[in-house]
Amino acid sequence: MKWASRRVDHFKPEVDQGSRALFFGALGVILVWSLASLPVSAANVFSGVGGGTTTASGAVSALSTDFEGDASFFGNGSFKSSNHSNGSISEIEASAGGTVSWQVRDNLLLDFGAQWQRFSFDPDPRVPVPDVLQEVNLVVGADFQLTPAVIMHIEMDPGIYSDFQNISSGSFFVPIEIGGVYFVSSDLLFALGVSINYERNPPIFPGGGVRWQVTNKFLVNAILPKPQLEYKLTDKLTAHAGANLLGNDFRVSGDLASSRMAPKKLNNAILEYTEVRVGGGLNYRLRPGMSLDLEAGFTPYRKFDYPRADSFKVLSTDIAPYVQIAISAKF
Repeated sequence: MKWASRRVDHFKPEVDQGSRALFFGALGVILVWSLASLPVSAANVFSGVGGGTTTASGAVSALSTDFEGDASFFGNGSFKSSNHSNGSISEIEASAGGTVSWQVRDNLLLDFGAQWQRFSFDPDPRVPVPDVLQEVNLVVGADFQLTPAVIMHIEMDPGIYSDFQNISSGSFFVPIEIGGVYFVSSDLLFALGVSINYERNPPIFPGGGVRWQVTNKFLVNAILPKPQLEYKLTDKLTAHAGANLLGNDFRVSGDLASSRMAPKKLNNAILEYTEVRVGGGLNYRLRPGMSLDLEAGFTPYRKFDYPRADSFKVLSTDIAPYVQIAISAKF
């Protein structure tokens, strides 16, 4: 729910009893609806983008644009399936995306954009996973300010989610995200929601978190998929530490078994990839609206899960180090 912490510039919260009742009533409905989905991976459950920009006079512009890009490099980690070692895998992950937000009215914001993400692996020949998992999708979303303190968000990310070996209609997914934000004040908000993906097993997963500006320097941004603690060292430099959950669902090719010495049941299967990172770094503001981020840490958990192929899994709990460089810009 990256969008949740970026809406303060567009919507001015005012707390009242009606807003509180509406938000927590919706919370109950969402949690009951999605309770059965708790065992599924939380990777990349909430990943909507968007944001706002402010003019020099302090007024919020009707149109704003966000761009983000990153690249991560991993050390080797060993993997196993069914208690049998499958060798090691190295990894490079990269992503880029851009979103244009249009504030149609004071209480309505529309998002249009595109995203790309690629996981590149260098597995041993006996590891039954693809060399590449990749997604290319559009972003179509909207935010509605239901009350002075409650914002609801809906987003669709239609696109190709595949290893890009033999793309077919089965590689086209339409994940959906529905969520809400309750502003206790301009410094404190609660977020919750669900992601829906009919190719995932199970298809519904709940999530959320809290964003609390404790002081003008210390921020608790504990919202999935990237809960973080941030401390502002100077006007341009911010330190951060926390976790990051990445991954998604992908359709693999029909010749995976022959190309990767894998069981035939993995051909054309749905692959759920999950990756957990723990790390910290520094964010440097290059200019207003543009920043460079350097991060390092380790990944204690990576999993390739084929839930419709008798739940065949390839798992690593090795501590594999990583470094990441990222850049973001808002206009």
